[in-house]
Amino acid sequence: ALIAAALGGAYYLGRVSKSAQVVSQPQPTPQPTSVLQTSPNDETANWKTYTNTKHNFSINHPINFVESAQNTDYGFIGEKIYFNVGTVNPLECRGACPVVKETKDVQIATLNATEIYGYIGAIGGNIPQHILKYIFKKGDKYISFTLYARGQNDLTENPTGDYWPLEDTDIKLFNLIISTFRFIK
Repeated sequence: ALIAAALGGAYYLGRVSKSAQVVSQPQPTPQPTSVLQTSPNDETANWKTYTNTKHNFSINHPINFVESAQNTDYGFIGEKIYFNVGTVNPLECRGACPVVKETKDVQIATLNATEIYGYIGAIGGNIPQHILKYIFKKGDKYISFTLYARGQNDLTENPTGDYWPLEDTDIKLFNLIISTFRFIK
């Protein structure tokens, strides 16, 4: 029994020291990855284009998506995609901010962007739900697009009491929409 306890202790210490070694190793600087490119069989070919001449960008979306007025600082494209333009980096949020679980630098077509995965709680009347956000920067402006798990008019609480998850089909469609984002000037 004494030998088994000694071997078990050695195994535990070996695992703990290996974990500590992994944590203490320097992490490489993340490099942008090209994750969002339109495909040769362009699924977006028959989509509608939202153009915002106030902030000089355009983005395509399915024709059945309702969009906000053309030249605003914020609004919805469809029920679940919210855009916002401002001079404050969304990662430097003030007030009722989303919880950021993961950020990474990505390249969308030829544009650098930041991808954010996280969630929002019930503060401010929100429905607790997961979000996926992309932030583009041009000059002193940040243009962000956020995919919400629930539609803007869906106030249904999750019966489990947990945060609503993002659906894989919504993420795929959102990434395809984001792949069409362009600055127009």
